[in-house]
Amino acid sequence: MAGITEPLQRAKAYHRAGQLEPAEEIYRQVLREDPTNAQVYCLLAAVCQTLGKLDEAVANLRQAIRLRPDQAETHNHLGVTLVQQRNLREAIASFQQAVQLNPGHFHAYSNLGAAFRSQGKSDQAVWAYQRALQLKPDCADAYYYLGEILSSQGKFEEAEAAYRQAIHCNPAQARACVGLGHALYRQKKIDQSVACYQEALRLAPDSAELHASWATALLDLGRPQEAVSHLERALQIRPSYVPPYKFMGELFKEGRYRFSAERIADMKNLLKGGTLAVSDQITLNFALAYVSDKLGNYDEAFGYYRQGNELKEQVYQQRGMAFDIHVHRQFIEERIEAYTPELFERLSPLGHPSETPVFIVGVPRSGTTLVNHILSAHPDVTAPGEFLDIPNITVDLPRILNSRGKLRDLLPQLDRKTVHRLAERYLRHLTQLGGSVPRITDKLPENYFHLGLISVLFPKARIIHCRRNPLDTCVSCYMHDFRYVRFSTSLEALGLYYREYERLMAHWRRVLPVPMYEVQYEDLVARQEAVSRELIAYCGLEWNDCCLAFHENPRMVHTASRMQVRQPIYTTALKRWEKYAAYLGPLMAALGEAAKLEASPAI
Repeated sequence: MAGITEPLQRAKAYHRAGQLEPAEEIYRQVLREDPTNAQVYCLLAAVCQTLGKLDEAVANLRQAIRLRPDQAETHNHLGVTLVQQRNLREAIASFQQAVQLNPGHFHAYSNLGAAFRSQGKSDQAVWAYQRALQLKPDCADAYYYLGEILSSQGKFEEAEAAYRQAIHCNPAQARACVGLGHALYRQKKIDQSVACYQEALRLAPDSAELHASWATALLDLGRPQEAVSHLERALQIRPSYVPPYKFMGELFKEGRYRFSAERIADMKNLLKGGTLAVSDQITLNFALAYVSDKLGNYDEAFGYYRQGNELKEQVYQQRGMAFDIHVHRQFIEERIEAYTPELFERLSPLGHPSETPVFIVGVPRSGTTLVNHILSAHPDVTAPGEFLDIPNITVDLPRILNSRGKLRDLLPQLDRKTVHRLAERYLRHLTQLGGSVPRITDKLPENYFHLGLISVLFPKARIIHCRRNPLDTCVSCYMHDFRYVRFSTSLEALGLYYREYERLMAHWRRVLPVPMYEVQYEDLVARQEAVSRELIAYCGLEWNDCCLAFHENPRMVHTASRMQVRQPIYTTALKRWEKYAAYLGPLMAALGEAAKLEASPAI
């Protein structure tokens, strides 16, 4: 309509100049004159989005799509706005529609990758970023985020390649240097890793984020004092920066750092400010819980633990990632149904003869890191970390066998050639990181789900099952700020999860064709040398006194227990649940009989 040309130009001029209110008003006037103008709905949506009126922005974009459903950019814009509303499910649908309409839309693919990443769908995120990079192979940011996802999947070689491409595209990108440093670090390329962190700090010496990242690496390297100096520097640069408090809280809990009253007050004031992102609120709640616990203020500590976990649960709910006990029970039942004595009788003779792998399994916080550190102090053992290789093989079985069906339908299709190919695939990665030594540990606690597959692939492997008092185990999980342990945000969920764990382990005891050594945490603490000798003997190795001085081992530690394993065995974690007994009713009810049992002797 000719009558809208002049006001529309004025509105656009206001918009370009950042004068959003008059631009908004004129756009609305134009739409009253021409309510079928999809372009103006998009422009109005952009103004509303900038002004924080996200509901109105979404409504205007949906109206634009009703008028012109074939515009890929409008679908992309809607997806971006839905992400701001934390509506990831609908945002992903919008980005997918955008790339369907325009397969050459780089930004839509990149946005789709970011949305998948936020939803925890790593494989889909990798695919989206790879498609984006096909369209724009010089995008440093896309390579960086691809590296982040691959690193989170434990694919450190592939992550290294992505980070190197990011640096090639933008040599001044400090965060890519940090990512590369982490990927190299996890591959035990220590000198190269340290050089990357130092280069990052050279590029951005006043970056609070980089000082905090380098501090994390220093903690893993067993250099807490240097780490503290960088954490303090991060807070000097940006007093409202929250991540350093997480590590300070952990250090304080283990007696490696002393919070001043002023620093504690700063944390509480930040939390009360009401402007923090949810992730930062979670971090501060856990940090304050650690401090309160250490000071003996258990009521206050539990309040912070509860608030932190409730916030995490909200995040999982929003992302569609909340723990579902019914789904988990089906997951456990599928393994119980699939791995039968008859199956093992047929498949066990097909296994690989290697004795190299040592699998250390159990519920998180059950002592797996402690056992791993004792073993890795032995000169014939290396402990490169936790790997997702075994779970990934299970997920890949339908593709490998070119067949569909449940686990019980797939496993009988395995033959000697396939079993050896899968075992060699695992061993290549294990020995690449662990070197040529008689024993290499894989300390992924959740491998207890896959002991059946492990027994099929490696009938001569060692399996060490770590056990601990159920209440102490569950309480320790609840009181740790895990990144992706979804069942730990609720005391009831923890108890129900633990019962399913016990159900599966009881099944493995009945049917596994390989001997499994079970070590009780409380027994290890009470009889360190005797149990340590049993562990070493079970692994088929000669005793070495270094295993008693495990805390002096310079090996890198990447787990939630990295602080504790830098110290000799201590007893303060025993019966820790008693300090919080008044709050543990939901946990005890969910655990049932398990809550009443004292820790039993090692088997």
